[in-house]
Amino acid sequence: MKKVILILAAAALTVSASAQDFSWGVKAGANLATVTNTDGAELKPSIYLGAFAEWKFTDLIGFAPELVYSRQGTSGSSSEDLGGGVTVDAKTKMRLNYLNVPLTVKFYVVDNLSIDVAPQVGFMLNAKAHVKATSAGTSATVNQDLGDQFNKIDFGVGLGATYNIEKIFVQARYNLGLANLAKDYDGDDKPKNGVIQIGVGYRF
Repeated sequence: MKKVILILAAAALTVSASAQDFSWGVKAGANLATVTNTDGAELKPSIYLGAFAEWKFTDLIGFAPELVYSRQGTSGSSSEDLGGGVTVDAKTKMRLNYLNVPLTVKFYVVDNLSIDVAPQVGFMLNAKAHVKATSAGTSATVNQDLGDQFNKIDFGVGLGATYNIEKIFVQARYNLGLANLAKDYDGDDKPKNGVIQIGVGYRF
């Protein structure tokens, strides 16, 4: 983590020397997250919030490193017949919380609209499962820490767009996970993060 911060600081000093324009700001919005290659995975709604700095080199290109807290994971439901007329219905939420560091390159196709490409590294803060099981009108809830089952570092790339309205902007992005999330999984269909983000921000 310390090495990543030092690298970002060095990059910021380098690019600021040649940038035409500098701004910084905050952003927040909604996540629709899932974990790919997971049986029964559904989109899990949650939130993200973060801060960014942007150096605009020309009218066409800019660079914006970000620091984003992102609540991710997936949800799902299942039903199992235990025999004897007994059925158990279960609803599961898997919560994976990250501190993501996207390094966003912005291509301004028109004055106020940019196409954004954002390779990123993510640092897992925690991983938990919340399961609610119901059978014959009786329910039970189980919470489990999954931290030891997941890799702590994730890599991915974000693809999206930003539309600026003076100091306010709206943004949409899809973050495609490229790294295997599970520690002990060696199969071909590795579980990976997939997150749709829609939000707003303010530029100072």
